[in-house]
Amino acid sequence: MSLTTQRLLLRKWEKEDAQALYSLASNPKIGQGAGWQPHKNIEESQQIIEHVLKPSQHCYAITLQEIQEIIGCIELRLACKEAYEFLNNYDANQVFEIGYWLGEPYWGKGYMKEACQSLISYAFNYCQAQAVIALHNISNMRSQYVMQSLGMEYLGTIRHKNVALLGKDVYWDEHIRIIREEDFL
Repeated sequence: MSLTTQRLLLRKWEKEDAQALYSLASNPKIGQGAGWQPHKNIEESQQIIEHVLKPSQHCYAITLQEIQEIIGCIELRLACKEAYEFLNNYDANQVFEIGYWLGEPYWGKGYMKEACQSLISYAFNYCQAQAVIALHNISNMRSQYVMQSLGMEYLGTIRHKNVALLGKDVYWDEHIRIIREEDFL
């Protein structure tokens, strides 16, 4: 399955995408903000595609439609367990979480908002989502801006969350934002 927007194609990851993934994910500014280490080599990117990105039901490479260039990644999954305490009025199986990252050369062009709108629409129209949440490190203002521009409201803060992919002793605080089906335009 794939999703299209005016400028983007969201498609499943393929093993042939390893070079493109590595060229974006080796940038320390990308992984650190999203909670993972920069990729060390193309082989690591291949392993991540095969064992992390491809097996996920709703994980997509974000590509520019016209030239089929990969510019980032976006995923939809059931809400993380840390968010449950903030979701008392919802069925846990009907609240989805969206996560994403975008290559640095593509920041500030509206691509992530466009990709998120498409995947959130998919969640409400095909997954029977009651709400979609997103989490971001409280210092990641770019993600906060994307979420706010989508109409996501602040729901709460997860304090001292372990970010295991950055190290067993790495913790940060994350804001949770939400958009409800009735509020999505």
